[in-house]
Amino acid sequence: MALPKPLSLSGTQRAELQSYLRKHNLPASVAQRMRIILALADGLTYREIAETLTTTAPTISLCRKRYEQEGVIGLGIVSPGQPPSKLTPALRARLLAKTL
Repeated sequence: MALPKPLSLSGTQRAELQSYLRKHNLPASVAQRMRIILALADGLTYREIAETLTTTAPTISLCRKRYEQEGVIGLGIVSPGQPPSKLTPALRARLLAKTL
């Protein structure tokens, strides 16, 4: 399997990421993605990044893809996850029956 080519960041791009990381109100998930991008730019392998930042190769790959396509904005995208379930009358009745 071929190693992915190193991610190239300009000085401005690197400074922008580092500036965001200094903010205290940045969500941890977004900060993690930014650290991944900086590590890729430093030439670390996926394995090194995964071990250092406690993440997985698919996550690293996804972060890289989002950054290459959308820049910093792409790192802020939050996974929609599973939609909330609706409390239907039938579900409400089952919940009440279990709690009584």
